[in-house]
Amino acid sequence: MAQTIAVLDYGMGNLRSVSRALMRAASLQSLSAQVLVTQDPQQIAQADRLVVPGQGAAADCMRALGESGLEPALRAALGTRPVLGICMGLQLLFTRSDENGGTDCLGVLDGSVQRFDTEACRAAG
Repeated sequence: MAQTIAVLDYGMGNLRSVSRALMRAASLQSLSAQVLVTQDPQQIAQADRLVVPGQGAAADCMRALGESGLEPALRAALGTRPVLGICMGLQLLFTRSDENGGTDCLGVLDGSVQRFDTEACRAAG
């Protein structure tokens, strides 16, 4: 039986690249998987696995997640099945992002995402 992997389409992320990579990974492992790029909370509720892509700033992604209506479906699914956050999608799973003055995130993972201190990085060589 095919596993269903739902890629959340809340308007922030490279959905085509993510879905193609998932299909390719499944085929390389000889797994039967259906990858759905979806804005449908019902499909999210029924999926075996979830992928939360994201790009941009945490505040923008959290706003888009809320405006899309997918935040409640994602919150309901968290802790009940595997969830993969990619790029900003992973950062959204933390409690907070400190960029641009700070943004409260989903709080699945305890912690705060902090910006690298670019001056310290340069000094470290």
